[in-house]
Amino acid sequence: MIKTYIRASWAALVIVLALRSCLAAGSHAAKLEGKAEDGASGLARRSLAAPLAPQDDTLYDCQLLGVTGLLFNITVPTTGFSLRNVTFRNCAAGALALSAPDSSPASASLTSLTFLANSNNATTSYGGALTLSGPLSATLVDCTFAANSAAIGSAVYSTAGAATGEGGLTLQRCTFAGNRGQGAVAVLGGVLLAVRDSVFANNSGGSAVYLSRTRDQGAATVLYNVTFDGNVADGTGLSADPASQLGNSGGALYAVGALAALNVTSCSFTRNR
Repeated sequence: MIKTYIRASWAALVIVLALRSCLAAGSHAAKLEGKAEDGASGLARRSLAAPLAPQDDTLYDCQLLGVTGLLFNITVPTTGFSLRNVTFRNCAAGALALSAPDSSPASASLTSLTFLANSNNATTSYGGALTLSGPLSATLVDCTFAANSAAIGSAVYSTAGAATGEGGLTLQRCTFAGNRGQGAVAVLGGVLLAVRDSVFANNSGGSAVYLSRTRDQGAATVLYNVTFDGNVADGTGLSADPASQLGNSGGALYAVGALAALNVTSCSFTRNR
């Protein structure tokens, strides 16, 4: 094993890395795995610049990368997009945006992703961590969103399926904890297919789940075995419309407008206000 010391002058940090394999794809010549001097370890780390698309088994820290805008903005091809075992943290204008063109429905599979302390804190900001749009079918499995913030959709903001009714969002075994803003998950005009076996805990500044003018695909939106605990619509979170009730109503769930049918089964609601 060859150890190398790389000083990122733009971040004034020394990163200690174990160089295990070299790549020749895109603008990157090496995949670096190991740990930085701050003690973060385990996942691979991109040390000098983010690639055009995120890679599996990788940690992306926007502060270390020196990225101040949206980290990844990806148009999903009709062949689909998948991502596994990736951490995004400390991104100040959102971490990941996925979209599909109106004429090209596509699918995205996101598994075991962690979004930590990302934000999008302009007055009318949408999507603190993840944004979805277009005729995109997005499935998130075993993902964790913690301490993210935005005016609307502090963790996930989705309009997927809004234009054509194709696509939508599915959540399976995901955890949303300590996010701040109206809707840890916010679906505006789009399709929420299902939330199953998931937890929303201690989110604040608005509803844990915010649904507005959602569409359907001929079936009800399903919430099954979802735990809502300690979520607070305290009115002090970011809000794109301070004069409305956003941020002040429905600590667990806030639904407004012409909605798709909602089927809530085996869910737990405790200590929400």
